[in-house]
Amino acid sequence: MFTMTEIFEMALRLEENGEAYYRQAAEHARSCGMPQKVADLWKKLAEDEREHRKMFMEMKKSFLQGTDIDIKEKVGSWYIVEAIGNRLFSFDPACAFSASEPKDIIGIARGVEEDSIRFYEFLRKLVDNETVLSIIKRIIDEERGHVEHLDRLLAGL
Repeated sequence: MFTMTEIFEMALRLEENGEAYYRQAAEHARSCGMPQKVADLWKKLAEDEREHRKMFMEMKKSFLQGTDIDIKEKVGSWYIVEAIGNRLFSFDPACAFSASEPKDIIGIARGVEEDSIRFYEFLRKLVDNETVLSIIKRIIDEERGHVEHLDRLLAGL
């Protein structure tokens, strides 16, 4: 069983992993002699993930104080397992660079972004606070923008 506090902790971990991955991607891009615009994109995405983490920390502090609920009351346990299984949270950013091809690195990043979007869409179903919902929607929109940036980067290879 997961509580809302644990769900927000998972969101924080997703953003932390994304930031670490993008910082390593920027370093990798520089060391492999990729164009500066590639390293700059990775750095921007890392900063966005850091900002998302801050937003989730604030949501957790302000919204969840005294309002923890058992989310099984809102959704079936099968959906929880599907939405937040080990696949999303066992990602190790350091292992992602065993592939040296830029298209593979971009593909991994795209997958992480899509997983984040799915998880945050799931989170939206659990929250009924309008302020929190608008923040989550903003983060989802930014994550979708990341996918678009990655698609353009991939198309340019």
